[in-house]
Amino acid sequence: GDGGGAHGPPHDLEGLTGFQSARMFFSAASFFQRVTSPLTRAAKWNTLRSVHALDSGDAEGAFRASIDTLRLSRTLEPEPMLISQFVRFAMVKAAISSIERLLTFKSLSRVQTEQMRSELRQAQPDRAIHLAIHLAMQGERCRGLDAMLFRPQPSVVFGIQAGPDVEIGLGLRVAMQLYRMSGFADRDVKFYLGPMNAAVAAGTNSVRNRVAFATDGNTFPPRSQSQFYIFSSMLLPALERAFVKEAECLTALAAADAALAVEAFRADNSGRLPGSLRELVPAYFAEIPIDPATERPLALVPGAVGYAIHANGPVFSVRR
Repeated sequence: GDGGGAHGPPHDLEGLTGFQSARMFFSAASFFQRVTSPLTRAAKWNTLRSVHALDSGDAEGAFRASIDTLRLSRTLEPEPMLISQFVRFAMVKAAISSIERLLTFKSLSRVQTEQMRSELRQAQPDRAIHLAIHLAMQGERCRGLDAMLFRPQPSVVFGIQAGPDVEIGLGLRVAMQLYRMSGFADRDVKFYLGPMNAAVAAGTNSVRNRVAFATDGNTFPPRSQSQFYIFSSMLLPALERAFVKEAECLTALAAADAALAVEAFRADNSGRLPGSLRELVPAYFAEIPIDPATERPLALVPGAVGYAIHANGPVFSVRR
């Protein structure tokens, strides 16, 4: 150890207390929220564009707005932060809702259908995107440890430093020293690293295994247990939601792609719906599309008007 006991974290603070570190960490988190907020607003604006275009009878405008949202979401794929990935998931879901609304009111041309399918495929998990959540978990672990080990590393986004210098009073300095001397700080770090390391490792698993990891009830400590660890109780709750939100996003992408394949079939067959998704193989799919969250085939379920693509229930509906 470096002054923190044989197994404790280093305490070479260089005049910076743990509260300063924490303040810088959460100041950086607030900064990233401000950075991603314009992207979120742009996605909402594109949704409004799509709705307005449909109300005006402009199917091409609604089509373009949906594609713009999908492309905007892809700019966040390489960001090694959970907040960026959460924003990406929300943007993809917004785009898919716009596509769902578009297909309910208008028929796309074959060219538009293929272009939209191409955009959806680019948002689905090839190897690079498959690891996006893994990289985000690694980034979260680094930022969490920087705060908990009192060694803040200000982040830089678009050339702007996140986490400005802060001034901490003597009372908070003394409180932080007492927290460290009590041994709770070291216990907090060890408590945090258990589920955090497991989450980083799980990020390389299949989507189905990641969901099972997050929902088995044993992976993440209950709040009643983590409340005694100051930093862990603030940093860990988001991890459990991340893998589930990612799976919901990928299921919605697969269902939207399947619906567009159905629309292509309808265009080629005088408006007739296929009997099942199997009928789309091999002309529109190499194989029946699956739900990445369960690795089970998606299903086409006709309705009184239109149809729905089902995973564990309806995911994407076209009421036309």
